[in-house]
Formats: sequence, structure tokens, C-alpha cells
Amino acid sequence: GVHLPNIHQGRWRETRAGRLSILRAGTVTFSGRRQWVGEFLKSSKFDVVIGGVIMCNAATIGLEQAYRGSGIYKDVFAACEHVFLSIYMLELLARFYAFGSACFKDSWVLFDMFLVTLGVLTQWVIQPLFGSIDEIGQIGR
Repeated sequence: GVHLPNIHQGRWRETRAGRLSILRAGTVTFSGRRQWVGEFLKSSKFDVVIGGVIMCNAATIGLEQAYRGSGIYKDVFAACEHVFLSIYMLELLARFYAFGSACFKDSWVLFDMFLVTLGVLTQWVIQPLFGSIDEIGQIGR
């Protein structure tokens, strides 16, 4: 998982408004639920889980490439891509829920946001409208 340096240096404080705000010296205020989500995202357990997801995703991409020409398991690999993208999107949404606009100050979160946006555009917008890259390539031949 990605950690936000400003949030690690700050102290947790409950506020009535329940909004995230970065104050002097990196102090962060949260509502109870946002604090719990933020602490969960910063935990080593979450890092292990999301690391396992990334490893499984990498293995799935490798297997998909090995079976690409045969068409075997094509639907299984497509389903896996949707599951992984959903997990990454939920992680990103949880970060914005917990840390708000502070996420825009973390280059790793911005990189994750770029990758998730590309994934959403290709998997959930372009492919349903125009088909997969393999199908588009066949049209041009």
C-alpha cells in the first residue's frame, strides 16, 4: 500500500465536523470512521494483503500472456482483470475517503490513480464499446 508522509507525522484528533484537514506541523484530524480506515490503510496487514493482490495480478498477467493465442481461459482472465481493477479502485477510494485532498500530495497515490484511471477506461469504457485490442486489430486486417 501507499503511505502518505504528512499523515504519518501527524497526530490523530477527533473533530465535530469529521473532516480531514492538514494543520500546522502535519497534524491531521479525522472522524472516527475515517480514522479507522486511515489506520487500516497504514497497517502492515493491509500492506501484506495488497502486496499479495499485486503478486496474484502479476501472475495472472503472465498466465494470460502464455495462453493468449490459444483462447483458453479467456473469460477467466477477463474476470480476474475486473476483480483486480475493482480491488485497486476500492483501495484508491478508501485512501481518498480517509485522507481526502492530502492524497494529491503523494506521488504514489497519484501514480495509482493514473493506473486505475487507465484500467477503468480500457476495461469498463473502451472494451465494452469497441472490443478488446485483439478484436480491434483483427478489424484492421
